[in-house]
Amino acid sequence: MFNRLQAYFRTENDAEDVRAKLNKVNVKNVTVDTLDTDYDTTFTAPLVARISTSPNAAGMSLYPFQVEDDDALYENAKDRNVILECEVEEEDFTEALQILYENEGYVDKDIFN
Repeated sequence: MFNRLQAYFRTENDAEDVRAKLNKVNVKNVTVDTLDTDYDTTFTAPLVARISTSPNAAGMSLYPFQVEDDDALYENAKDRNVILECEVEEEDFTEALQILYENEGYVDKDIFN
């Protein structure tokens, strides 16, 4: 089964670089597009790594960063008007998120809900 994934970048070159890196996982329907500059960025957030020493820490090792100050998040997200969209094989989803994390891709805050 494939899961839909969207990531937001500052430049088209950044998104195209990630598109190339995603070729090592099972993805399909990869597109890169530029959004209007006045879109609402408050729904996006950077990915952060989960650090745990507990042997019971299950699930994703990456998750959207949660902040209490939406203004600070907006300042970091406001210039991310290039979107990369794709479908990722479920078993490769974590690896795809890792690629986004390493390349400063922002994702929808509700990606794991």
